[in-house]
Amino acid sequence: MASKRFSFWADDPKALEKLIEQTLRGEKTATARPAFSWGKPKHDFDDARFAVGDICDLYDAHRHRRGRITITDVYKCRLGAIPDKLWRDEACVDARQFVDGHKWGWGHLPIDDDFKMYGIHYRLERD
Repeated sequence: MASKRFSFWADDPKALEKLIEQTLRGEKTATARPAFSWGKPKHDFDDARFAVGDICDLYDAHRHRRGRITITDVYKCRLGAIPDKLWRDEACVDARQFVDGHKWGWGHLPIDDDFKMYGIHYRLERD
């Protein structure tokens, strides 16, 4: 099976690098994407639609492959009702940090408690 391409849903290269580094250190094992973006690539190095079992090459802002992940869970949720496992696996100290971080990172979007997104959990694979 061919690998998919995966990049975090972020525009700022420094933010993207931080997310990659957290993943490579094993601190971060989940991410979130706006539901409206499902199936619409943020970058040309991202497949934008993932399912449990997908093996994905992880790319940075410079289109360099940085590692490989396997998708372990995918689900739709609302920002105002995120599961504990999502904020924990996103390496946040609590749900408030998760919400504040995504409101900051996605500041150009109209975000409220009903904002729909996908939670994507993964595990880092050994290359």
